[in-house]
Amino acid sequence: MKKNLSLMIATWFGIGLIPFAPGTFGALLALPLWYLLTLTYVEVQIAILVVGSLLLIPICSIAGDALKEPDSSRIVVDEVAGMLISLIAVPFSLYNGVLAFVVFRLLDIAKPGPIGWLDKNLDRGLGVMLDDILAGVVTCGIMHLVHAVWGAWL
Repeated sequence: MKKNLSLMIATWFGIGLIPFAPGTFGALLALPLWYLLTLTYVEVQIAILVVGSLLLIPICSIAGDALKEPDSSRIVVDEVAGMLISLIAVPFSLYNGVLAFVVFRLLDIAKPGPIGWLDKNLDRGLGVMLDDILAGVVTCGIMHLVHAVWGAWL
């Protein structure tokens, strides 16, 4: 039961089983959840994402063990979490969603600097989640920097 539930959540209800670009689809399907998060206070968004990310670490470990591949491309809930972190306190709009999606996916794929270090040096669920969490934090910073420079949200 625990293994099946972990696999269902880690693959984001089967999205991770798509044979091409499952991480991209996982990140895209985070966008409707972003809309729901924008209906809450920023403090609530942060609390949900912190607690959710902490709960996802053991779930990703269990799923990786079940798949016999600790950082399986089928595990996409880390992209969902990273994408949602990218959008903390960002108003819901098509432009903001597209910009955050592009920046997050570039960072998630290229894994520059400490993002890559986390991916290579941490094991199991911790490694699966933390590189995407950091990519999300960096993307969120970029989004807010763009807002500060642009002067208004897109």
